[in-house]
Amino acid sequence: MTGIQQATSTGARTLTDRIKVALEGTWLLIQEAYTSRAWSALGYATWDAYCTAEFGDAQLRPPKERRREVVTSMRQAGLSLRAIESVTSVSRKTIIRDCAEAVEVESVYFIEAANGLIKIGRSTDPLRRLRGLQTGSPVQLRMVLVLTGLGVADEMALHDRFAEYRSHGEWFHPGPDLIEFVRGSRD
Repeated sequence: MTGIQQATSTGARTLTDRIKVALEGTWLLIQEAYTSRAWSALGYATWDAYCTAEFGDAQLRPPKERRREVVTSMRQAGLSLRAIESVTSVSRKTIIRDCAEAVEVESVYFIEAANGLIKIGRSTDPLRRLRGLQTGSPVQLRMVLVLTGLGVADEMALHDRFAEYRSHGEWFHPGPDLIEFVRGSRD
């Protein structure tokens, strides 16, 4: 027997949730790298060259159950089909199909946890997202605000606006400006 101990169910859930947050953050960072032309600033002639040199063998392919959401979000953020194909290894045909099928309206949502943290996220079905998050959460969650028709750029702007309150990933401490924003937007 090695010195490795099996995780407790609570520890395993916490670890799994941290992985989910990290993966979501990865897609947002990729979008930011594209829209800010990070490849050019680092001396690469193209996005493809940047992805190959910097991420090479890294498995950046989104999981099948999240693929449509990820590629649609990237497309809405301004990434070309070729850029999405390059970074995700998803075929152009699949990207086109996923984007065509994703005609639902996106919303930015604010979910409050019983511990006070607030998640600022984006979904085409915020209530389904709440149910999914609740399944993995040790504390009660409740939807406090949904802003319909806002997309990835709006979500990122809100993340930037409340960055000083960031706890981790898309979770924020309930700072006075954030609380006021939620209250003011509900009125």
